[in-house]
Amino acid sequence: MKAFVKGAALLLGVGLLSTHAQAQKVIIKDEEPNSILFISRDKAGDEIIRILNETQNQRFHEPGIPRFLLTDRKGRFALGIGGYVKATAEYDFGGISKDIDFYPALIPNKGASHVRNQFQMDATTSTVFLKLVGHTKHLGDFVVYTAGNFRGNGKGFELRNAYASLLGFTLGYDYGSFMDLAAIPPTIDFAGPNGMAIYHATQFRYERSFGKGWKAGVGVEMPVVDGLTNDNLSIGSQRMPNFT
Repeated sequence: MKAFVKGAALLLGVGLLSTHAQAQKVIIKDEEPNSILFISRDKAGDEIIRILNETQNQRFHEPGIPRFLLTDRKGRFALGIGGYVKATAEYDFGGISKDIDFYPALIPNKGASHVRNQFQMDATTSTVFLKLVGHTKHLGDFVVYTAGNFRGNGKGFELRNAYASLLGFTLGYDYGSFMDLAAIPPTIDFAGPNGMAIYHATQFRYERSFGKGWKAGVGVEMPVVDGLTNDNLSIGSQRMPNFT
């Protein structure tokens, strides 16, 4: 409690007192070693900014680097809290879709159509996230990240990411390794481009960068199977993980 109160007092004094920084690292002179500081992104220091940039998710719809951070006194660890509010509106003149997202495969055949002249709005893809980053002497960079939107049942909260990364290893729930997130073109609707595999999976993977702009990795994923079923067709239990 004492550390929290002192951290709050330091926050109130940020606009009045200048702090001493060396090599753009946040080093606040304070007698309390466990102080927690609330700072803007440009005050986080080179090391923290580098980790945030290098671990930024490349998909168009993912949130960017947090603008404000909670950091320790020496600037070695930082917790970012952020997100965005997004609303989309659409008008369907020809009855080609009954979903808020656009799936070309679900366009009805000739002679059939959905409701014509339909107006829809959606804000369920608004996203919130927590991102903890840091650097240790022996283990290097680490990231703990969790994010979600409101695409769950009844517009409830739905988990999108929840993982920890260290030394190239990632354990948790994230985009699948079969995806190249940087190659996905931006789209207005959340479903993404037609014909592209976009999925999340619980996984354990290892990735390593080499050369300029190259990365390779291997992983084990919990299978995610989806499809159209009927009375004579069902999806069976998965006996083996996916190897990527």
